[in-house]
Amino acid sequence: MDGALITARLFNADHAILAEAPVQQISVDGGEAAADSFKVSSNQKSAKVGQKVSFTADLPSDDKVEWSVRKQGENVYAPIKGSTGKTLSTEMGEDWDGAEVRAVVRNGKTVISEGSFPAVSVDQASEAAASSEQEATSSTWILPVGIVVAVIIIASAVILVVRRRASVRKETGSGAGTPDDTDTTTKD
Repeated sequence: MDGALITARLFNADHAILAEAPVQQISVDGGEAAADSFKVSSNQKSAKVGQKVSFTADLPSDDKVEWSVRKQGENVYAPIKGSTGKTLSTEMGEDWDGAEVRAVVRNGKTVISEGSFPAVSVDQASEAAASSEQEATSSTWILPVGIVVAVIIIASAVILVVRRRASVRKETGSGAGTPDDTDTTTKD
């Protein structure tokens, strides 16, 4: 069992994967990995979206290697086209987070040996941080512009009301009150 890879998955009634734990590699103290497996390593522990990462199969010979990936939530390994050497260099997409990269050496259709890199860690926070920083930068002008527009609207309303009152006073005769306000008493 030394070197075996395990994962836990939660399925619904239709056998669709609802949740999946990252792949873990079993390590038995004093045990030896099976003779038909080899180690796959990576040039970095985590990567950012869009960054190139290299995976290397630790093989004693220059055998032809078939590379494949099983992304989190998938059941089968999908072949990675274009690389058959000991090293695979590929660009990380956000769907690679938690993926398992596998290298297989075959003799015809028979698997001679295989190895895998348990779980790829893709940092999506840097992309999200850049996006939120851009949103924050673009929204910093919204508040001042909104305040200026509000002041212009209020000033326009005040000017309109003042002019309207002035025109009403002109029509009624230079500030005289309404007929109900006039003094009807006579002087002796």
